[in-house]
Amino acid sequence: SIVEGHAYFLRNFRVSRQTKKLNAVPSTYAIFFTPWTIVEEIPTEISGSLPLYIFNFVDFEDLDERARHPNGLVGMDFDPF
Repeated sequence: SIVEGHAYFLRNFRVSRQTKKLNAVPSTYAIFFTPWTIVEEIPTEISGSLPLYIFNFVDFEDLDERARHPNGLVGMDFDPF
């Protein structure tokens, strides 16, 4: 089973464009498991250097405009530099 906080190597999955109006992740694409999908856990010695969470922060002044966007606050690019 897949456990939150662990890292996995995935093979043999399908990639498709997101079709929902509200997406759970900020990406144009989503992966879908198939009967042939292989999931292998990455050892802690290797995965320990991977970040657990990634955030895309936005200026407070931009929240109202972004909330009115069809995708809401998800999936919009933001470059603080």
